[in-house]
Amino acid sequence: MALSLATVKAALRIDYVDDDSELSRLILAAEAFVESYTGVRISSASRTMTLLTFKRTKFADYPRTATSTVSYKDADNNTIFMTPGTDYWTDITQALDAIEFLNAPATYPGTVITVTYVAGYATMPNEVAQVVISLVGLWYNNPEAAQPVTMTSVPLGGMFMLEHLRVKAPFS
Repeated sequence: MALSLATVKAALRIDYVDDDSELSRLILAAEAFVESYTGVRISSASRTMTLLTFKRTKFADYPRTATSTVSYKDADNNTIFMTPGTDYWTDITQALDAIEFLNAPATYPGTVITVTYVAGYATMPNEVAQVVISLVGLWYNNPEAAQPVTMTSVPLGGMFMLEHLRVKAPFS
């Protein structure tokens, strides 16, 4: 959980422990919904993507904060770790960061390029925290909120904030 149970309980003015496990489950569900809807990773973590060719590729997770390693198997089946600035560079000039390779070395047949990087917020932005808290509060107080004859599943203010955060650039 990127957002603590204590933070959510304080915001929702809940001061008892009876429903802590349910609230924890709802926090995880709300964070997963926000990540899925926006394309933004809430918590910082190491991630891996594999590439079939040495071509410009946008990172699959946003925001990307660091590139850890880029490796591949050379023609002799030895693992080679590429050097940033010499073998590749990271283009941060567009909406989504991309890795750009300066050369395409010979590889072992069937090899993939493995890129390990860190993506996600080190500290959750306030607007993301507010959406998560709003969703948890809605789902906690209205477990059937998604029924067709009741409230909408995401509050209007939450949808406005989610649209603001949503990654809008195409992956290519």
